[in-house]
Amino acid sequence: MYGLRESPFLWSQERDARLTELRWKVGTTQYRLQRCASDSQAWIIKRDSESDARLFGLLAVYVDDFMAMADDGPVRTNFLAALGKVWVFAKQEILTTSHPITFLGIEFQLRSNGDVFL
Repeated sequence: MYGLRESPFLWSQERDARLTELRWKVGTTQYRLQRCASDSQAWIIKRDSESDARLFGLLAVYVDDFMAMADDGPVRTNFLAALGKVWVFAKQEILTTSHPITFLGIEFQLRSNGDVFL
């Protein structure tokens, strides 16, 4: 399926293990992904500290499609660089008011007031 050399189940095990192990730094602060308790395909970008529950972004995954949602800045930049050391991505697109994106067949449009229209 989808050109994968292994079954989707084996791929999801490999992908999720790599995402669980992924760490990156901004200055001296280390960040990581934590799988969302309510959806195994959603990951929370957070500091690598159990005492800090702040959310710095989200990663949605579906098979081999990834969509990161985080503010522009060093956390997102270093996160994408860390992901790029694990896998090669075909392209990176950034949602702007002048550039809609499509993820899993759904078009996302950013409105000037900050709303996202699907």
